[in-house]
Amino acid sequence: MYGFYLIIRVIFHPLLRFVLPVFSQKLKDRIEFEHLNRLESPHFHQAKYAFEVSSEGELEQVKMVILSLLEQEETVELIYCSDSVEHRIKELRKQYPYQLRTFRLPLVTFHPFNKFNNVYNWMTASTLVMCRYDFFPELIAYGRKKQVHFVLLSAAISNWEKKSFLA
Repeated sequence: MYGFYLIIRVIFHPLLRFVLPVFSQKLKDRIEFEHLNRLESPHFHQAKYAFEVSSEGELEQVKMVILSLLEQEETVELIYCSDSVEHRIKELRKQYPYQLRTFRLPLVTFHPFNKFNNVYNWMTASTLVMCRYDFFPELIAYGRKKQVHFVLLSAAISNWEKKSFLA
């Protein structure tokens, strides 16, 4: 099933990446946000833990765990979706530059063959912690690896009836 998803993403990549942004400022902004991944390089090769958060609320739910690991001098990868949480993640990165590696989840620029645009190829952690219900296929595929311990925190389907069909 993941292979089918990758094929669909490759087919639609030119449309999402090059055509639709001509008509949408939001897509242009998202692409610029995702391209910031290329400007940051990690100070370590292998992380022990990875956390995925989509919002400030989700970061707050796992922040104490992340801080505890960082204080124990563990290496952590933090994957996030929203630009609203960027300022908080920058603060953490400043505090722990040699232990924290951050990555903006490429929703628009995702491409399976590009390391900078595919979190599955980028991540190195042996433990993946997902916060809540953001089941992105590339994260699920990474978590399914035999050598990866997969943890889901605070699973909830709040506001389920308010979600659109696509969500």
